[in-house]
Amino acid sequence: MQKTNYLTPKDLSDRFKIKKQKSYELFHREDFPSIRIGRKLLVREDKLLEWEENQLM
Repeated sequence: MQKTNYLTPKDLSDRFKIKKQKSYELFHREDFPSIRIGRKLLVREDKLLEWEENQLM
């Protein structure tokens, strides 16, 4: 079974070299595949890759 990786807004800001505030803006977009668990905002890495590909189209 493959392990699912989840990314936080901090992980996203490190990955894309953007400010943390900008990553929070992404997490609150309607079309961004984020989930909330309690107070944590997360995005599955595979869903993030799909979202990235769709942004290029």
